[in-house]
Amino acid sequence: MKRVSLSTVIAPDDAKKVIDTYVGANKRTLKFAAKDEEGNPLNLTDKTVTISADLSGTKKIDDQACTVIDAVDGWFDYTPTADEINADGRYRAQVKIDDSGDEDYLEEIVLRVNLPVEDL
Repeated sequence: MKRVSLSTVIAPDDAKKVIDTYVGANKRTLKFAAKDEEGNPLNLTDKTVTISADLSGTKKIDDQACTVIDAVDGWFDYTPTADEINADGRYRAQVKIDDSGDEDYLEEIVLRVNLPVEDL
């Protein structure tokens, strides 16, 4: 399985992507751009993109389909439900891009779910 580099409009470009969101923020869409090992956009045409995540060993997001919004340039997004992000903490997440048996891509990210400001 090959690694894919994920750029996101929310996180800085560093070795391990950290994406911030908030408990219950079910209308906050997480947006990503997939790039190949050379930094070029990964064409997502005919590929399936899924995301999964766990918090302290408990599966919170279970291989849910992402929405490809620009296949040629590698853009996709995912909007978690309130139940999926119902607790604060650092979720260990994986994005998988399945190429129907040719080459699969996998990237691990940290989904940091924070308490809303009014709950602090």
